[in-house]
Amino acid sequence: MRFRGRLQAGPRRVRHDEDKRKVLIELIGDQVTAATPYFVDFMSGLAGLLEGYTDDELRVIADYSARAAEVQKNAAARLGGKAHSAVPLPGSPA
Repeated sequence: MRFRGRLQAGPRRVRHDEDKRKVLIELIGDQVTAATPYFVDFMSGLAGLLEGYTDDELRVIADYSARAAEVQKNAAARLGGKAHSAVPLPGSPA
């Protein structure tokens, strides 16, 4: 990649520690600073969205988000053959 007339290395590709099929993409040096403007609007929008909720509502949202992420992780693990501990869903036997 060319940046300001000089050759720059692109993002670094790093193998995942546990699953060697996965590759993580890491930004190097000033690439993080250069990428920041692309996320400012998104993060500001999310912060503005959350400001409209009470603390109790935010706790419910956080609980749902954590549990949904666990369900997704479990489903992905089953697809990959590595089951994780299941999170009981509301209304299901514990």
